[in-house]
Amino acid sequence: MDCNSDQEQFSAYLLGALEVVEADKIDQHVDRCAPCSDILRAEGDVVVNLARLSPQIMAPNRIKRRLLSAIDTEAA
Repeated sequence: MDCNSDQEQFSAYLLGALEVVEADKIDQHVDRCAPCSDILRAEGDVVVNLARLSPQIMAPNRIKRRLLSAIDTEAA
């Protein structure tokens, strides 16, 4: 991959929305490309700051139980 195509995928990478193979390619590229590493780090800071802007609320226990039950059912 080249810098432009990797940079187009940085947002999806930071959100964990890429397939493992694609994320690995970006990891490898960023490991050897300082400019892309800097851009990815800056975009990561933006993602973290946006997450912090959202109000953090606790889910009711009934919601947690339903979610965990659905996860258990799917895993089985």
